[in-house]
Amino acid sequence: MPGIGAYPRYIGVILCAAAVATSSVSLQRTIFHRPEASFFPEFAGMVIYVSDVLLAVGLFVWFVGWYLSPTIQLRFGPKRVFLPLAAIVLISSASFLWAPDAAVAGYSSLRRILFIGMYVVLVSEMVRATVPMVVALIVVASAHTVVGLMQVALGEAIGVSILGELASDALEFEKIGNPQAYGFGANPNPVCMYLAITSVLSFGFFLLYESNRLMKGLTLLLFLAILVGMLATFSRSALLGWFIAISVMAFLALAGSDVRRGLVFQRIGIVMLIVGLLIVAGVVVDPGGVGSQGISGVQRFTSENVANGFSYMVDDFEASIPVIQDNFIRGVGAGNYPQALVNIGSDNAKIVLTVPVHNVFLLTFAEVGIIGGLAWIAITIAPIAWIVRNRRSPHFDTRTLIWVGPVLVLLFESLQDSTPWATQDGRVLMWGMLAMWVGALLVEKPRPVTEEEAESIGPDSSILLPMGH
Repeated sequence: MPGIGAYPRYIGVILCAAAVATSSVSLQRTIFHRPEASFFPEFAGMVIYVSDVLLAVGLFVWFVGWYLSPTIQLRFGPKRVFLPLAAIVLISSASFLWAPDAAVAGYSSLRRILFIGMYVVLVSEMVRATVPMVVALIVVASAHTVVGLMQVALGEAIGVSILGELASDALEFEKIGNPQAYGFGANPNPVCMYLAITSVLSFGFFLLYESNRLMKGLTLLLFLAILVGMLATFSRSALLGWFIAISVMAFLALAGSDVRRGLVFQRIGIVMLIVGLLIVAGVVVDPGGVGSQGISGVQRFTSENVANGFSYMVDDFEASIPVIQDNFIRGVGAGNYPQALVNIGSDNAKIVLTVPVHNVFLLTFAEVGIIGGLAWIAITIAPIAWIVRNRRSPHFDTRTLIWVGPVLVLLFESLQDSTPWATQDGRVLMWGMLAMWVGALLVEKPRPVTEEEAESIGPDSSILLPMGH
């Protein structure tokens, strides 16, 4: 019979999973808003989100349960992941001492303290968190898909602002283009990234898990539906991140999962056929149209539009260099990059206030200095190193492979957008998906001892070594 602490721990895990899934849902309650600081409340003040409330309550309930469960130990995962995360939290917390806007720095730091608490809970309870996390992500992703498709069909907002949809009279609505005016960052990237993460998860379950035909069909249908939602929302960076993630997962599944290669090939073929048909349908129907701009989803991948997008990114990069140079050691302060641009009189200040640097690496160096920037690089390297190490592995646990996919989507997004660092949906997903992947690493089932290892250990030993190492 479970102890008294098991129930609050389970409730806490469910609330943390719900916090991750509802990271793109807003209460839009602004406690401190300065319209002159930005066009958008996300960067103008301190906004309370549904995920903030769920996370604060979930952590409190879980740690009460942990206190009542003396045999349950906290798990932090590998030092190469936890220590960089802790470094970012510590530097962010200290930055209110020197940040131009101490209130914003303190608020950003408070959020990151909640995030590292969520990380510890999800790593410690990964197995228990898997079902509520996946279910919650699917529910919210389905809502995003419906809103995105309706917005494209009608060519205007449908009034679901709680999911981040911009009102038809919003400043950014016409600028972005009607069917793309969707997402808290005033661009389609955050929502499409959310859908890409959920699509990659459904792809992983379809590819790697044995189940009956009904469940397999439902998983495939879910993958198809969310992929259609991605095409309706249409973000180049999210779509490319999605493609890289499923390609890496497919390659590793063929190289080392426990699923038979014949089945893996068959399932990959089914997915490729579906994707191919959707691409053809996209060319004909153009679900990625951008309304007032008159640019179709297919046209967004032409060399001219890609070059234009890249030129805007370069402008952002150049604007960040003076801030990084002037604050190289300690950074300008958590959440203070927009304010720093105003202080130095940057020509890009008004633009970048809406969407900070389209690159998380530069943004971390600007806000939390050299230590924080290097910490982010270390976090980025960890899953890539795992992939390289397991590219020829005969066995590894499929749970780890499933959760590394969403992390890859977020890391690729961080190269081309600030979402995984600067917007609520991106940062909560980044910490949450990283925690699930690390938790999967810790629960990988042991692989059998090889003959050479058995000889070196001895005939009477029952030691089992972790898989994938």
